Amino acid sequence: MVFNTKIVVVLRDDLAPWQCANVTAFLVGGVASDSTVIGKPYEDASGKKYLPLLRQPVFVLEGTVEELKRTYDRAVSRDVAFSIFPDDIFATNNDDDNRAAVRALDPASMKLAGLAFHADAKVADKINQWITTTSLKAICLFSHDERFRYWGRRLTPAMPS
Repeated sequence: MVFNTKIVVVLRDDLAPWQCANVTAFLVGGVASDSTVIGKPYEDASGKKYLPLLRQPVFVLEGTVEELKRTYDRAVSRDVAFSIFPDDIFATNNDDDNRAAVRALDPASMKLAGLAFHADAKVADKINQWITTTSLKAICLFSHDERFRYWGRRLTPAMPS
């Protein structure tokens, strides 16, 4: 299935593995607050019900501090809603403290661990225009798209059969 929107998470490339997982989870939680990205609840053969999942693939990319800042600026300039995870909230342990930490930050100098957004596919591509085919690095691609294969941490278009 082809989607006309994309869910994108961009993480800073120097995060520890546990930070990547943690930041991604928090950021996607923000994206999931947009009801258009959530599918229907699941139910197994016994009738047990499960929470719904996102209805489309999630692209989890990494970039440098500068690339992350460029992504932030491009999302702002295109008026795209997005979730952020600044470094400062690694030191907090609850939602109120997270909000207070973000409220104290100057957008021009905040150091982001990551950000995530859901947008029209063409807009998402413009926001992530800094990513080139040769430098695209994906830590994860939650997708059933067989056009992509993994070689190490690089996401590379699949070789023709």
